[in-house]
Amino acid sequence: KLDQPQTIAVGARVRVSKRVVLRHVPKHKEGLDVQGLEGEVIKSYGRGDISANRPIKVEFQSPRFVGHFDVNELSLVDQPEAT
Repeated sequence: KLDQPQTIAVGARVRVSKRVVLRHVPKHKEGLDVQGLEGEVIKSYGRGDISANRPIKVEFQSPRFVGHFDVNELSLVDQPEAT
């Protein structure tokens, strides 16, 4: 998509826009479909960084966990303020 950013800035508020089932979330052994959940980007890995295979790391509060996502699995809710 032309309007889709190549990366999302750390501190941005995002919503999971596609069906993604995560199996590492505490108390959800069967997996948790996180589509629609909102969280904050806490890390954006570049090509040279060693990380999980999805470059955008998002922290969620309820339930509290982190997950890795591709840019195309997220929608921007709010940009961080420029400093």
